[in-house]
Amino acid sequence: MYNKSLFLGVGLCLLLATSACGRSTTFSGRYTGDTSNLIEGTSLVVNRPLTVVEGSSQVIGRAELLADSRLVQSAEELRYILSAIPQSGHLLVGSSALTVNGAFTQADIDNQRLVYQHSGSEQLSDGFEFAFRTGEGAPQYRFSIIISAVNDLPQVTSNSGLTVARHQRQTITSALLWAEDADHPDGDLIVRITDIPRAGELLLDGEVLAANDTFAQHSISDGQIAYQAISGDAASDGFDFIVEDSAGDDSGKHNFAIAITGPVAYTLGGTVEGLNGANLV
Repeated sequence: MYNKSLFLGVGLCLLLATSACGRSTTFSGRYTGDTSNLIEGTSLVVNRPLTVVEGSSQVIGRAELLADSRLVQSAEELRYILSAIPQSGHLLVGSSALTVNGAFTQADIDNQRLVYQHSGSEQLSDGFEFAFRTGEGAPQYRFSIIISAVNDLPQVTSNSGLTVARHQRQTITSALLWAEDADHPDGDLIVRITDIPRAGELLLDGEVLAANDTFAQHSISDGQIAYQAISGDAASDGFDFIVEDSAGDDSGKHNFAIAITGPVAYTLGGTVEGLNGANLV
């Protein structure tokens, strides 16, 4: 006749596989309490968010992602199967980008082969989802990624120059000169004149701009910036500028080119127009 209490105790001991019963645990000792997948023999032990600087890449290591399993013999066999991929970057193993249903292994993590590459977008969070097996009912996990924002430099997106008739004034429109900034409203960017025209004048609402003067970029879209051609014989002109944001970062120096057309004026006891370079004697 068996001892019923002893039998139940031994049975429970074998079911839980605990060291209290004189046996070693089936896990490595890193287990931290996630029981959602124990029945399948795989446990997610570490799942800490990764912080990545905007536009850069970062290795996902054991400090961020670690699993343990009694069903495999090595880290190469422990597979993370992707059910959702990052939306603001790429998940790479080596140089290969992973897709939905693609997989990486614990060995990839252990050997620093798993990398997240941010796209440089302004989204400040990302992540991916995975399971340890395919099929209906497989427990799903999410790995979170925090993006540390950086200030993007203004980018000059239109700088096509201007063509103006001699002695005429012409407005510089946003189709001819414009900059964009992912972190700041375009109209609030500041244009700084670093070198002025030599054959004419750059005007802000009719007032002449000097070297180092500034104006808000919305002055261009408001139709307040113009060039007045003055020289009677120059065929070209221009000015240098930079575009600054409110953080003090700038686009670097650019040149806005101006072509001056029309007949050259010659003077012989007065002004004669329209001779197109004919010699006066």
